[in-house]
Amino acid sequence: MKKLLVLMLALLLVSCVGMAKINYFDDIYVGDDASIGDALDVTGVTTVSDNITVTNATNAGALFISQFTITYAQTDSYTICVIPANADVTKVEVVTTTAFTGGSATTIDIGYVGTLEAYASDLDVRSAGFATGDEYANLGDVGTSDVTMKAQITTDDTAGSCTVYIYWTLGTPGTP
Repeated sequence: MKKLLVLMLALLLVSCVGMAKINYFDDIYVGDDASIGDALDVTGVTTVSDNITVTNATNAGALFISQFTITYAQTDSYTICVIPANADVTKVEVVTTTAFTGGSATTIDIGYVGTLEAYASDLDVRSAGFATGDEYANLGDVGTSDVTMKAQITTDDTAGSCTVYIYWTLGTPGTP
């Protein structure tokens, strides 16, 4: 069934753009090859080095999104994730899913061990919705060591929660 779905997707791509190469991963079909004319080639196992190519567009890597949910009661510094050495942080975002209420202000700092405000400094997250990190100069390469990403909320509220999202990639974004 999965093989049929992959082939149907490939046929759809061929009909939309004229040419498609799809590398897929499935424990059952590892090593299977299938061709439909010269327009479609479905081959083996996808690894980090494999690409999905549609005409002249190439997937140069993967975007990772690490997330951590914080509630009004969690006012200590919390670890969101550990990002590997040489990764690039591309965006920091907070989604307040339940508005913070019962107090007067709610802000969040997002950064890493030693520099808690590297990506967001006193970012207002009190109202439901999206907020994007406000310290853009620190986006990019994290350096030659793994980095422990941290977040700390400051609030006097009695209800509310938000989720911190760290967007990152291995290698320099936009470099195939």
